[in-house]
Amino acid sequence: MKNGVSTLKTNSSASESAYEPLNGNFKTKQQTQMQKPLKSDLEQLQKLIRTVSEITGVEPEVILGRSRRQPASFARQLCMAIGYRTTYMSLNQIGECFDGRDHGTVIYAMKAIDKASNNKTTAPLIREVLEAIK
Repeated sequence: MKNGVSTLKTNSSASESAYEPLNGNFKTKQQTQMQKPLKSDLEQLQKLIRTVSEITGVEPEVILGRSRRQPASFARQLCMAIGYRTTYMSLNQIGECFDGRDHGTVIYAMKAIDKASNNKTTAPLIREVLEAIK
């Protein structure tokens, strides 16, 4: 232990890994290996967010924000679910685009939209968004 901070013992080949001293700068291998999304995927996601914003009436800033209110959260979930299915972005990359959310949030959004697509009041809205982005 140095200066009150413990460090992990690593061999020479692992010293280049993502494991740093346990001082709050710990990064997982997944975080260090995550690639940046393609520019075309980001543009497609931005177009999707604008389209959902126009159809639902929720501002893009609110869709990308932290609000938990129903219209905003549904619009965000719709963007996440369709964005994941129409781009080559990973779950983590989609989550990062929406104010640093976790991959589990994107999985939850996909399940919520699948369930909402069976609802007679929300299914037409989802179909409208899908038709508009084609």
